[in-house]
Amino acid sequence: MYTLKIEREGWSYQHTLTPTPDPDNFFMHAHDTCEILYFVSGGGNYLVESTAYALQAGCVLLMRPGEVHRLQVDPSQPYERIVLQFHENWLLHFNDLYRPLLTPFTGRPLGQNNLYTPSEFDSRFVLSCMKRIEGVEDEAMQTLIAETVLPTVLAEFYKAYSARRDPDAAHTVSPHTRIQDILLYVNEHLFDELSLDELCSKFYISKTQLGRLFRAATGSTAWDYILVKRLVEARRQILSGVPVTEASLRCGFRDYSAFYRAYKKRYGESPVLDRRRTMTK
Repeated sequence: MYTLKIEREGWSYQHTLTPTPDPDNFFMHAHDTCEILYFVSGGGNYLVESTAYALQAGCVLLMRPGEVHRLQVDPSQPYERIVLQFHENWLLHFNDLYRPLLTPFTGRPLGQNNLYTPSEFDSRFVLSCMKRIEGVEDEAMQTLIAETVLPTVLAEFYKAYSARRDPDAAHTVSPHTRIQDILLYVNEHLFDELSLDELCSKFYISKTQLGRLFRAATGSTAWDYILVKRLVEARRQILSGVPVTEASLRCGFRDYSAFYRAYKKRYGESPVLDRRRTMTK
């Protein structure tokens, strides 16, 4: 396995090649950052919220903060990808005129229009831009290149996204399903006192049916889906300076000890230590 990982304040870059990918190693997750995933090679489907995207070499997936995703990898093929993540505020700190470039992330419903195929953008150019970050050891220069490369890459997807806004574009309509209704309701009431009983009652389904729908759409359970999203938002608030207890309450956690355990399990350290480590980078 080959991995090159660069983590800097406000952004990160990772280039990974997994010769024999194990499907059990790819879990449902979400980030508090925007993510550009360039699919170099391999096979499989990528689940984003309730949508499954078939992958092909040279395609790109865009995920916004809090958008749940999971790879269903083909274990018979080596899996290579490049992932560039960044915080919106980090990008806008340099120039607020970059704000429209975030529209492909923020201007669409959850789990829709995430995938861009090589026919929609200059795939080789985007790959070349992203790989410019590699081969540079000086940290200041890495950040300078990232500051230059990111707006250029985002401009490619802004153009592709704008083309999709044409009424005749193939990607403007997504099939309507029951799980989309459920996920929409969950996200609208994410920080309320949600329960499986409430969801089953509202949508006239059994817990077994609910579990089956979530497993098919996200690869996980309904509660794990809710928990991941709540933790991502709580972490975002904590790292932005909101007191830990207040952030946990805002994000739907009524029991602080349960929040603490879930946070530590998900991020590997306590909320206070996580904030302290992040602020000292």
